Amino acid sequence: MKKLLNILTTMSLSSGLILNSTACTSPNSDPNSNTDTSTSADTSTNTQLINLSDIIRITDLGITMVGTTPNETKVLADIKTKNPTANTLTENDFKIIQVSNNNITITGINKYKGEVTLKYKKQTVKTDLNNIILNKDLGEIYVGQANKPALEQIKTEIKKKNPTLNITSINILDSDITTTTVIVTGDGNQYTGIVKVEFTITNFEEINAKIGNSISNITIDNKGNIYVSAKGYVYKSTDGSNFTKMSKHFANEISGLVADNIGNIYVSNNIGEVFIHTHNSVNQNEFEIIGKMKDKTNEITSISIDENNNLYAGTLAGNVYKHNGTYGFQLISGTKSGNWTKINSLVYGGAGNLYAVNKQGEIYESINGADFKQAEGTSGSIFTHLAVGKNNYIYAITNLGDIFCKYFTGPFRQLSKTDGLTSVSSLMIDKNSGIIYIGNGSSVFRSNGTNKFTPMSGMVWTVNALAIDQDGNLYAGNENGGFYKSTKLI
Repeated sequence: MKKLLNILTTMSLSSGLILNSTACTSPNSDPNSNTDTSTSADTSTNTQLINLSDIIRITDLGITMVGTTPNETKVLADIKTKNPTANTLTENDFKIIQVSNNNITITGINKYKGEVTLKYKKQTVKTDLNNIILNKDLGEIYVGQANKPALEQIKTEIKKKNPTLNITSINILDSDITTTTVIVTGDGNQYTGIVKVEFTITNFEEINAKIGNSISNITIDNKGNIYVSAKGYVYKSTDGSNFTKMSKHFANEISGLVADNIGNIYVSNNIGEVFIHTHNSVNQNEFEIIGKMKDKTNEITSISIDENNNLYAGTLAGNVYKHNGTYGFQLISGTKSGNWTKINSLVYGGAGNLYAVNKQGEIYESINGADFKQAEGTSGSIFTHLAVGKNNYIYAITNLGDIFCKYFTGPFRQLSKTDGLTSVSSLMIDKNSGIIYIGNGSSVFRSNGTNKFTPMSGMVWTVNALAIDQDGNLYAGNENGGFYKSTKLI
């Protein structure tokens, strides 16, 4: 036992020496202190934010913005392409706050601060016109007296039929516009490709005059008011669109309707009566009878007016009369020579000259008030209508559609031969331009300046009456009560 105790005592002492050597401290240290005075790393954070402008130094990216606005992924790629100093930048370090015109503004987040405005080039994706102009049939286009639609008309109609089209990004040449088609090309920026567009044209637009009966005459006064006769009534329009029925009923068929140079309106009927609506009448619907024929065949078939506002009347019996200024008529001699019957057309040609076409198709003239005699140059033809044109030239048309003209003096001379133009129902000359208009069947034919005639589209039924206003606009009335206008387009 004693020996065991000695061994344990020895081990205890040895252990105490070892502990003391390992626990050696500085002489100044407090052995009872718990403070760790050894050096260690400072784990506190005091990170300084980086300005985006310090790493994004090139802001004009020189990259085309195609289609939709770029998102953060695209913007980041574009920034790094131009700015190697931003190679550590991530999508989580910024956000887009504004897009305007060709600029995109971003702001820093997380460890970045500040704003940077990036410049892009913007370009719209080019689109084939065939994918935009889907409706290639424009339908009917009103062109008035023009031969084809104007450029702006074409653009308007294309846009109307294809609302998504940017009309400023297409090209159309006037030479590419025909009477039925137009070629449209892209501008090369927004649109590419070529499209052929089709349409039909109409020279007349129908005015909803609500007349309803066969129109026999049209006249226009010095103020531009339009008067139309139909089945015993006269209708008046002050705007060319809206007509009102004037209260007077003329009991029988109206055979003549003319205006003088101060705005008086004259009406004749088939029982030999003539009425006047004075330009200064208090009652705008009032007509007053100013004369009546006395002979037994007293139906008035045509009337005309001269520059002094003298009224002339042709009758079913083939006579021509001059109104005497009161209530009666004075016969102009010579009109009963030969076998005259019914004056179909009567016009005043200036300088006191009268011209008449009778039922037999003969033209007779009274020069400066002299007796009527057959006009030189008219033998062998059957004439149906007369009209006064520019410079008081007298025009006449035959039953075959051939046009004759008499200038100041001399005979009638044939101007043109309109092949196949028969059943002529009306004739009108534009006194300013000299253009000739012929009504027949269900169409109106127009001269093109070379004594050739082309049909105008948009009319139906037989054209009984034609008139032209001071602006060159053409009006037509047909046997079904339709009233039409063809605008003179400049």
